Amino acid sequence: VEREQLTRANGYTDPASRRVVIGADLSPAQAAKTALHEAAHAMLHADLEPAAYLEHRGIAETEAESVAYVAAGVLGLDTSAYSIGYVAGWSHGDADTIKGTAANVLKTAHQLVDNLVSA
Repeated sequence: VEREQLTRANGYTDPASRRVVIGADLSPAQAAKTALHEAAHAMLHADLEPAAYLEHRGIAETEAESVAYVAAGVLGLDTSAYSIGYVAGWSHGDADTIKGTAANVLKTAHQLVDNLVSA
């Protein structure tokens, strides 16, 4: 995990190199939320081929941000001001998309929090 100046996103994960980059200019709270988001990508989407990721990016982004939102909430960080709009955008406001990702989101959020608090 590294911090760098980014112009297009708050962070990204490169599954091939196992590298996670978080924007250097983010506030501590936004950086923590972004780290949770990128950890969710690493946990859920690291095995996806790039073409498959791009084909299903809306679902992948919906899942990753939802995991970040849930995990951050459990850890006492309210990310709703950012996360709700992000999820709404990537899911196109489709409740079925959000419902369809719920099981993966909850399972992954709990695994992530468990790993963080036991570390």
